[in-house]
Amino acid sequence: MLVQTRKYAFEDFIKFYERIGERGGFEFVDGEIWDKYAGKIVDESFIECILSDTFNENDLPIFAMPTQFHDLIISNLLFILLELLRGRGFMTYSQKTAICNECTEKHYREPDLVVVEKKREQRNTFQQVLNPVMLVEVLSKSTEKIDLVDKLEEYQKIPSVQVYMVVWQDKYKVLIYSRKEEFIWEERIYEGLNKTAFVPFFDIEIPLNRIYEDVSFEIQ
Repeated sequence: MLVQTRKYAFEDFIKFYERIGERGGFEFVDGEIWDKYAGKIVDESFIECILSDTFNENDLPIFAMPTQFHDLIISNLLFILLELLRGRGFMTYSQKTAICNECTEKHYREPDLVVVEKKREQRNTFQQVLNPVMLVEVLSKSTEKIDLVDKLEEYQKIPSVQVYMVVWQDKYKVLIYSRKEEFIWEERIYEGLNKTAFVPFFDIEIPLNRIYEDVSFEIQ
């Protein structure tokens, strides 16, 4: 397998993304195209095939997709946030909403959930949200390092972000990073269905048994 040895331009990624369409999930970081759900760099020979003049969408393979538990957790959290933040001036978007860090504007990330202030929402020409206040990622074994290290560092550099929530899909566990000051963050870990996660920025509580409603690891 030929891994990526060259750095791609952001315009190459946009062309790649548009040709892939709604299949799979892909992100762009420092000139590299990543498979979001597989947690790995996309094979360079495959990228070249997609970008070539002979590209045929009928030849596209099956890509890594989110699991049932991933989708359930996101659906539950989306409903919870819509309910708790109703009438407070926030919008909550799920999965295919991209964000952009103005400090590294050639990045293209698609968090599982994005919360932004309705009246202050800003987007660029690629429809990336520039000023999210809360980001959520549901991690898997293949994306754990990316979500807990790489994305944590990136997201904390976005001045508008106040909350970064990480949710496990193979155990009842939630991790919340909350901004206290410009460069100071508080970390809170919640484990077990009897726990309730607290989000200081919104002053809301989210019971883990609601986040994991209909998610049973015993029958996995």
